[in-house]
Amino acid sequence: MKLLISILFFFSFSLCEIFAQCPDGDVTFIYQQDVDHFIVAYPDCTQINGSLSIGELNNYNTSISDISALNNITSIIGQLNICHTQLSNLQGLQNLNNVNGKLFIYENNQLNSLGQLSNLTETGGVEVFLNQNLESLNGIENIETSYGNVRIGYNPSLQNISLSSLNSVFGYFDIIGNTALTSLEGLNNLTYIGSLFNISSNNLLTTLEGLESLTTIEGSKFDINNNNQLTSLQGIENLNLESLSDSGFGLLVNSNASLTTCNLQNVCNYLSLDSGNNPREITGNMGNCLNEQAVLAACNLSVSDVGRSNEWQVFYQKQTNSLFIQTEDFSLQGIQIYNLEGQLIADKNMNSSDSEKIQINSVHSVVLVKVISTEGKVFSKKVMIK
Repeated sequence: MKLLISILFFFSFSLCEIFAQCPDGDVTFIYQQDVDHFIVAYPDCTQINGSLSIGELNNYNTSISDISALNNITSIIGQLNICHTQLSNLQGLQNLNNVNGKLFIYENNQLNSLGQLSNLTETGGVEVFLNQNLESLNGIENIETSYGNVRIGYNPSLQNISLSSLNSVFGYFDIIGNTALTSLEGLNNLTYIGSLFNISSNNLLTTLEGLESLTTIEGSKFDINNNNQLTSLQGIENLNLESLSDSGFGLLVNSNASLTTCNLQNVCNYLSLDSGNNPREITGNMGNCLNEQAVLAACNLSVSDVGRSNEWQVFYQKQTNSLFIQTEDFSLQGIQIYNLEGQLIADKNMNSSDSEKIQINSVHSVVLVKVISTEGKVFSKKVMIK
């Protein structure tokens, strides 16, 4: 009798497993037979109710080489982890249109394509690390928003960051150690980063062109370092560097062995402001980017030009929509008004004066006022228009 009950329980459990649409919680595949068994047990499963791990982060013994049978999966409530597999492509995930958690693709030495992930438009983050044969990110180019971090690192064959739909990253963004990377053109729609931005150790990267849409980084730093072939900061000219947190590291441009052009207008504006509230570190580059003093000189500034806010005042006169500038220890030769995107919106020259009014036609709530003394010194400060 006990034997009969045991047999009935076994078949009952097996039938429940076979006819359940999807398992509860996380699903982990380590070996190819795990994938094959899952398809038998859950042939109609469309949603993973936790995270799906194809391979394991700390397990190099996975034998998974074919996930084509997973083509019913459309949604993952948790993360999608693909680690240490023998996969050359992701055939089987072509119907996946939602990953609530992070997309984590790590050390898949045979992987050469992400093409089957093209239905994804949002994720909780993207991390693509140490995939030896991956030459592009084509396949995840339709992701528009990352609610977590985006980290693209140490993929030695990667030649471009083809994330052409990516608009907003609410975490931090790392582009690091991709030794074949030559271009950032695939980031042409990126406008916002909610934390730090790090572009480091990409040995063949020659330009930052592709980042022209980026206007805001609300994190602790923008770090550009050890990109040996980078020659210019051109590409970030529309970035409002003052959006960087004043409690962090600010702008860091260090040890880029070929970098000679840093005097973009927005960089000059940023360096003209008080370093206590607008931190910066510029060292170990070349020519006009050698250090902060070299960049200041290329901006027609000097260390003594920065700050001195107690020696002159600016007042906004709402009735006339103008700014009134008054100086104490120097005389005015010129006044320039910029918006925070670095565009000149008003310009006035005079012979010598200790007070001037300049009309502005601006819808901007904050402007940068730059005054030039008769000795050629330049001083700047931000003014709230209200």
